Amino acid sequence: MTHPFDKFTDATAMGEIFQARLWPSAEAGPKVLGCEILFAHHKAYLGGASRHRSYLALCYGLQVSDVGEPAGALMFHAKAYLGNRSCEEIAAVGADWYWPDLKLAVWRFPRDPKMPHLPLVIDPAAVREHLPYDALPAGYDISVAVARIRAEVIHYYPEERCTCRYELESNSPGGSRPLSLYGKTFNQDRGESAYRNQLKLWRITQRQTRKFIVARPLGYSAKVKTLWLEPINGVPAVGFLKAAAGQGWLNATAEGLANLHRLAPIVMVQHRRADQLQDLHSKSKKLLQAFPDLAALLTSLQRDLEGDAANWTGTRQSFIHGDFHLRQLLVHGEQIAVLDFDECGAGDALQDVASFLVDLYFYDLSADEAAGMGRQFLQAYQYAAEWEIPIKQLDWQVRLQFFTKAYRVYRQHQNGREEKIAALLSLAERGLAGAAAVRSVAPATGERSARL
Repeated sequence: MTHPFDKFTDATAMGEIFQARLWPSAEAGPKVLGCEILFAHHKAYLGGASRHRSYLALCYGLQVSDVGEPAGALMFHAKAYLGNRSCEEIAAVGADWYWPDLKLAVWRFPRDPKMPHLPLVIDPAAVREHLPYDALPAGYDISVAVARIRAEVIHYYPEERCTCRYELESNSPGGSRPLSLYGKTFNQDRGESAYRNQLKLWRITQRQTRKFIVARPLGYSAKVKTLWLEPINGVPAVGFLKAAAGQGWLNATAEGLANLHRLAPIVMVQHRRADQLQDLHSKSKKLLQAFPDLAALLTSLQRDLEGDAANWTGTRQSFIHGDFHLRQLLVHGEQIAVLDFDECGAGDALQDVASFLVDLYFYDLSADEAAGMGRQFLQAYQYAAEWEIPIKQLDWQVRLQFFTKAYRVYRQHQNGREEKIAALLSLAERGLAGAAAVRSVAPATGERSARL
């Protein structure tokens, strides 16, 4: 089944389009050496009157070379529309380029229609004004002490947030060592509450769970909507799964998560069962409209999940991470660092447990290896949490996680999406019983960094 947006997720074709429209001269000027899709998000509207508002938001990374110049990385944010809404958006906020034949609006990073302040944290001269000097060490505690600033984009979610790593060099006569810090810039003011929440978590982990840590927040700058964070050293946790220390690492992760659930204060954001069910209903409608051949599978799954949830009188509420998986973890010596608390709130602790269990199946592991690691993690979590896990409720959360991964394939407009979604929905129907049969059927859109 083809879709009008398919051409925008063909990286090779889009590289050719950028070349032809931005640098059309074949004899001189920059050459596009490669194009990579760093981000894709399909926003669908179902109603007949509003369907034209549907769009696909993307971020492209281009490797570009000029005659006599080294290759460099450029990023472009683009939005493709089904209808003519692009004209309305361009009129409202402007764009760097608008290609009406493609119904495509394009912005060159760091220009972003919903983060007009983003250039202020990307430009080294402009960001100088906003650094958290009060929390920086001697040699970096005033603007004039900083000699040079270099920014590197770690993750860019167009129109939502952008995370950068900053490398600072000092003017100090004593020759202070280079300093690193991170800045997470948001489209709205939620960075302030993120700062408060992370500060509480940091203090708790420093006092009580020193092997399971979070980055120390350094401050929040309201003018550029940026949360400043101290860097955490470490290597991605996924590399430890098959290592000799893998069993101990899994146990430590499970214990750390249980402690976080027990010790962290419940924040204002609520992850309620009713919200999960509403989310299931909304996403099911979109999948049904896009893939009518999956109607029986979707209807059966939705009916079962709604029916099971109706039989429960309540769940154990605690602080939860909200997006707990391997890519959120770094290992440094005997410490495990947890990243990205954007989705944290109050909810069912089993949501985090299920998220981790399901995520194990989407790496270079056999199904038996993933199942064994999952059992070990669950046993260690239950021992540390000191409460009996209701398996039926855990199974419900596991099924919902598989459904969420199926919807993510649709949202990212992946190639071969109908087959991938069908496979994931089948796993969602089977839950814990079917987890051992899963394969990496739905790799996520890659996230890369661009050096600026």
